Amino acid sequence: GNRLFEYPELKMLTDAVASSKIISRRKSEALIRKLCHLTSTYQASQLEKLASLSSRVKPDNEKVYYIIDTIYAAVLDHRQIRFQYYEYTQSKEKVLKHDGYCYLLDPYALEWKNDHYYLIGYIREWHIFVLIASQT
Repeated sequence: GNRLFEYPELKMLTDAVASSKIISRRKSEALIRKLCHLTSTYQASQLEKLASLSSRVKPDNEKVYYIIDTIYAAVLDHRQIRFQYYEYTQSKEKVLKHDGYCYLLDPYALEWKNDHYYLIGYIREWHIFVLIASQT
């Protein structure tokens, strides 16, 4: 019978999920399993083999998945977001940057380009538009 996605479309989606450096390995595996339910058993096994070929280094942070969803919701609902910059030390401790300053931003768009998300927004306090690139 007819399927929602054609097999070549599922291969492209599987490849995009497997090669994304934003999506954690665990979340990638879960998404690919879901994609496999949209096709035959034979084609699902082929999709899993295709996904296993990816040698992309994946992040451990699964929060990114939900942070992106939260930002999209803020854009659609015209709500501000508050965030802080931080980095991890070699011992994997989170250290706030810029003296822990909390930024308040009006998000306008979240764009995907060259394997990074870019947040476009406005900081009212400083009267400037900003472009923030995701870090992985």
